[in-house]
Formats: sequence, structure tokens, C-alpha cells
Amino acid sequence: MSALRRLVGCGAIAGAVVAELCVGAAPVRAADAPTAEERLIAQAPAIVTLRGVFELRIAMAGQQQTIEIKSDSLGAVVDPSGLIVVLDPDAVAKRLEGSVTGLSVSIRTKGLKLIGADGSEQDVVQVVRDGVLGLGFLQVLDPAGPMPSIDLASGGSLAAGAHLLGLKRLSRGFDHAPIVQRCYVTHRIEKPRLVWSISGDFDEMGLPVFDRDGRAMGVVSFQHAPEADDLAGAASSFQAVVLPLEPVLRALEQAKKRVPEALARAKGAADGSKDGAATPKPPEPSKPEGTSPAPAAPNLPDAPGTPDAPKAPDAPK
Repeated sequence: MSALRRLVGCGAIAGAVVAELCVGAAPVRAADAPTAEERLIAQAPAIVTLRGVFELRIAMAGQQQTIEIKSDSLGAVVDPSGLIVVLDPDAVAKRLEGSVTGLSVSIRTKGLKLIGADGSEQDVVQVVRDGVLGLGFLQVLDPAGPMPSIDLASGGSLAAGAHLLGLKRLSRGFDHAPIVQRCYVTHRIEKPRLVWSISGDFDEMGLPVFDRDGRAMGVVSFQHAPEADDLAGAASSFQAVVLPLEPVLRALEQAKKRVPEALARAKGAADGSKDGAATPKPPEPSKPEGTSPAPAAPNLPDAPGTPDAPKAPDAPK
């Protein structure tokens, strides 16, 4: 019996060896080789926290409601000069407005700051909004030097089944710590424009997604079904999708051209506030070259170029 056990044991060992030879052992990572997640965390300084105060106005069925919202949100620095890409909440508001008959939604920025890792605050100014892509661009005023940024131009192309990584920050209660989350591309959507549907943990709108080498592969925005019976239904019909890099890069180039105008506007506003003059209006929305008209109504002229993922506001009472 003991001999039989030894034979069985040897057979099991031999079988395991053969299996490893046939299948191939998993590669062993060198102790000092960083993981994909560790490589991506190194880009965390380019993911910034924005703290804003917004005025949300909703009108429907003859009733009006005004709500002041204070919130933190995220953006990605995409140029060392301090140019930041974010989700454009005005595009979200216009999609909601176009979904429900008789609904009017407007958002106005009352204040916006970039919050540093040490808690310091820097002023930012809105540069341009792209209602087609659902993105906005902001410029940091008077940065101390070149800012850590994500190079969108060196990115790659997407395909169904691709596994991606996303980089975001936790809330203020968790010290805005950076974290890496995973998602993957489920399918390609052709209309009304080319986007890629994703599934998984990461769906932070306005932020890039990366491959395992840390290359940007696209920017998360939203797709919205235009038909809804009520406000709650319209808000729940938003889905996170990934924009390919080509249209985002075109929008980025347009934003760079508008930075001097935005800085001049910010300087004029600062000088006007010292003299007691009225603050100039934010920029009109601009459409990048090569994009098609947005299916929604035009953007509001005083909408912000930042923040939160779309949420359903309370219906007016």
C-alpha cells in the first residue's frame, strides 16, 4: 500500500510538471519592476481636484426652483501650462432639458478653485466648452511652473474587449488620495458620434482612461438617450462612454488658441472687481473643427466648464 501511495504521489508530481511544461508557468515579475497600477499612480499629480459653487435653476410646469450646490470634482491637466479637461455640466443640463417637454435647466458658476495636495487654492478660468463632446477646458491662473500633465497625443486606439485603467481621487474625507480602477471596452457605438461603451469600476466622466503601459486611450464622457417621461428618467438615461482621442485632441488644440482670450478676460474681471465694475460674462461655447452639431439645444452662455457626473436634481414642488 505504501508503494502504491508513492506511485500515486509521483504520478501527481509528474502530471503537475507536464502541465506546467505544456501550459507555461506564469511569468515571475522582478521584485523591482513596477506594476501597471504603480506606473499609473505616478501620473496622479495630473489628476486635480476642483472645488466649485454653482447655482442650479430648474423650471417646469410653471414652477421654478433655484439650488446652490457646493461640490468637489475632478479634472485632468493635459498641458504643462495648466490647461485642464473636465466634464461640462452645461452639456449635461442641455441633454436633460431636451429630454423632458417643458423643462428648463441652467447652471451658473459662482466660484471655482483648484485644490492642491497641501490644501492650497489656485484660481482657474473657463476657456471653452464643447457641447458635442460634453467636455470643457479650464486654465489655471499664474501656475508656479510647468504642471504635471497627461500627454494625450502619445496615446493609442481603442477596440472592443480592451482592458483599461482609470485614475481618480477620493473625496475630501479620504484626503483626495489617488486610486486606480479597472474597466473594459464592451462595444463600439457609431451614432450620433463614435464612442466606446465601457463596463467596470471606473466611469469618472471628464477623465482619461489608460492602457497597462500608462498611455492615454481616450476620455470618459457620456451618451444620453433623448426620450424620457420625467426628470428622474432622463437623468438615469446617461451612460459613461469613452471618446476616442482624435476629437479630444482637436478640441484641445482649439482650447489652446482660446487661452490668451480667457486670461485677458480673467484679468479684466479682476481689475473690474477692484474698480467696482461688473464681472464680464464667461465665454460662449465653441465647437472644435471637424465636429458635427450637437443634438441638444445650444449651451448656456454662463454655464461652468467643470464637474460632477450627471445626477438627477429634485423635481420642483
